[in-house]
Amino acid sequence: MIFCGDMSIPNAECGKVLRDSMEKLGIFKGETTIINLEGVIKDPIPKNSFWKVYNDKSATEIKSTTGRLIYSLGNNHTYDFPESIKPTLSLLEDNGIGYCGLLVDDVAKPYEFKSNGYEYAIFGHCWEIYTRTNVNLSSPDRVLSCHYQDFYDIVSMYVNYHPEVRVICFMHWNFDMEKLPFPSLKKLARDLVDIGVWTVIGNHAHCMQEWEIYKGKMIAYGLGNFYMPDGYFFNGQLKFPRESHKSYAVEIDESTGECKIHYLDNPMGGVLY
Repeated sequence: MIFCGDMSIPNAECGKVLRDSMEKLGIFKGETTIINLEGVIKDPIPKNSFWKVYNDKSATEIKSTTGRLIYSLGNNHTYDFPESIKPTLSLLEDNGIGYCGLLVDDVAKPYEFKSNGYEYAIFGHCWEIYTRTNVNLSSPDRVLSCHYQDFYDIVSMYVNYHPEVRVICFMHWNFDMEKLPFPSLKKLARDLVDIGVWTVIGNHAHCMQEWEIYKGKMIAYGLGNFYMPDGYFFNGQLKFPRESHKSYAVEIDESTGECKIHYLDNPMGGVLY
């Protein structure tokens, strides 16, 4: 099982670059792969995208490089085009792609699946400050962005009722370009492991943050940008510093729990090495 960071594919050409790079790496083949889908799928590509991020429909084709693909929509950019949330979910379902991070019928439900004989449930969550500043006023669809204490209680209840299930918390937190995770978030991550969560994975900072093995469980506070090329978003004005084109993927052996860190370098925001 492999966890990757923030991904935004601006067009079909970039989608092919990413797909070819993933195939070349070879680490995703046959693996359950979980990625933060930074922005909904838009077709056609929006002409005005200032302060907005989206994904081309080629995001569905990434599945061909993996064994199973799961996207988290638990992030602030899901609200950039709220009218496209439901069409995005339909596209993902039609292509056999799982998703998490949204309220389902106003209930915080995880995405549940089986892999290699184990049962899993993945909760996606977005820090509530982001959905307060990027408000969805045109759609009833909602990102799971409740207060952290409420989230802790939701996960704790799920773990108690499903002790046989490996629970994953896929978090969208911290400020942009913040290299150090907040102490409060480190406490939350460890508290989640303490109640039985299998792994906690963080995103959003657009740069790598630390990882640790806590009580035998992986906590990765920020994976960085998996794929967000320069010069396309925010009407072509969004460009990241060189450090933001470095990220890492976390691979966890489902049988042994052994973890591998795959460091990735995207020098131009394009190809993975």
